[in-house]
Amino acid sequence: MLCLQSPLRTKVHLAKGIVFIFEVYLCVQQNTVPQQIEVGLLDITSKLKLGSPLEFDTFLSAVIDGASFKRIKGCIDYAENDDNHKILIGGQATFEKGFFVEPTIIVTTDPHSKLITNEIFGPVLTVFVYDDNKIDQTMELIDSSTPYGLTGAIFANDK
Repeated sequence: MLCLQSPLRTKVHLAKGIVFIFEVYLCVQQNTVPQQIEVGLLDITSKLKLGSPLEFDTFLSAVIDGASFKRIKGCIDYAENDDNHKILIGGQATFEKGFFVEPTIIVTTDPHSKLITNEIFGPVLTVFVYDDNKIDQTMELIDSSTPYGLTGAIFANDK
C-alpha cells in the first residue's frame, strides 16, 4: 500500500515508479484533491510504452507466462463487473504476440477488495481514497487488511 500526503507532483511520479514496478495499491488522502492525482496518473500512465524489452524506451513488457496473464486479466475482469470498482485507464490484455497487459488504474470504494488484499503481480494499480479525518482508522485498515507482507510506503508532510 502506498499512502501519499506529499506534494502532488511527488505523489504522481512516485506512484508511477513504485506502482508499475512493485505493483502496490495506492491510498490517497481526500484533501489531496484525488481528481488532480487522477489526472496526473492518467497522463503518466498513458505515456508508458508497453512493448519489447529490446527497445530502450519500453517501460513495461509482457507478463511472465499464461498463468500470470490469466490471473491479472481475471482481476481486471472482476473490476469491470463490480460496482465498487471503476477502471480509469488500461484494462486491455492480449496474448497474440506475448502476454501483454496494459498498465491499468482501478479506483475502489471497498478497502477490503481482493484487488487490495491480494498482490496482483502485474501492471495494475488499485486506488482507495480515505477520509482525511480517519488517518488512525486507515492505518489500522492497512495493518489488518491482508495477512501478506505486501509492498508498502507512506509519504507525508506531517510527522
